[in-house]
Amino acid sequence: MIKRKLLITCGGGIYTKSIIESLSHNQKFSFVLCDCNPHSILFIEKSFKTYLVPSAEDTCREEYIEAISKIIFKEKISYIIPMSDKEAIYLKGSEFQSITLSAEKNICQLFANKYLTIVNLKKILN
Repeated sequence: MIKRKLLITCGGGIYTKSIIESLSHNQKFSFVLCDCNPHSILFIEKSFKTYLVPSAEDTCREEYIEAISKIIFKEKISYIIPMSDKEAIYLKGSEFQSITLSAEKNICQLFANKYLTIVNLKKILN
């Protein structure tokens, strides 16, 4: 059986462990994790390949995508699960949009702005 490699961003984040546990049960995936915080990487299980990448919040789109691109090609990544709004927006606006498992870029942008989210939800509900 060929395992698909998933790249999960914010690898040291609080939700990553739950996602990995949920997806590990079917044994169709292997995991590669990245994070912008070197201290967060210390908490990632040693069985996963991990990479330090620039923060999508603090860097330009091109620099972030370049760092992610290196991981994608080196590890032969099948899919990306971005765990932050900004990462999803950057990835959905890149050549990796088809392998990025998130909402479309315009929806990510809407939900990244909490005020606009509320305004648009009120329009739908009224």
